Amino acid sequence: MKTIPAIPSSASRTIVKIPAGYVELEGELELPGYAPGVVLLTPGSASSRHTPHDQYLAEMIRESGLGTLQLDLLTHKEKQQDASTSALRGDIDLLAQRLVGVTRWLEKQTATRGLKVGYFGASTGGAATLMAAAAVGERMQPWSHKADDLISQAMFFI
Repeated sequence: MKTIPAIPSSASRTIVKIPAGYVELEGELELPGYAPGVVLLTPGSASSRHTPHDQYLAEMIRESGLGTLQLDLLTHKEKQQDASTSALRGDIDLLAQRLVGVTRWLEKQTATRGLKVGYFGASTGGAATLMAAAAVGERMQPWSHKADDLISQAMFFI
């Protein structure tokens, strides 16, 4: 297994590579100072972490004081392969397993250890977040960073 350098705790935005079974997922971790938690943003099958909509959503979450980890649950090569078969984007079990693995990875990183971890997903990403929340079990609970913030009302945190 490839060793991944620690995330600098003072970094605002860091490109991270996360081992996920036989592949490595790439994401963008952004932690505002004193963030009580980090939200894993998982786009749907027709989207990407690079789309303006997903970038805007991440920015709104960060403005509320939470960190974000934007990632695609399929690698670039898998997306190319999936363009003709559509087999992987609908494999909710695979996507959920990867999300649980990313959660465990975050729990081990110096900069994110001890922070609440939340999930926010759309479409197939949303289905994967529900399955991943069930997989982590009793540690998962609804949590609101700001009671009047609709975005945080829709997230689950561990």
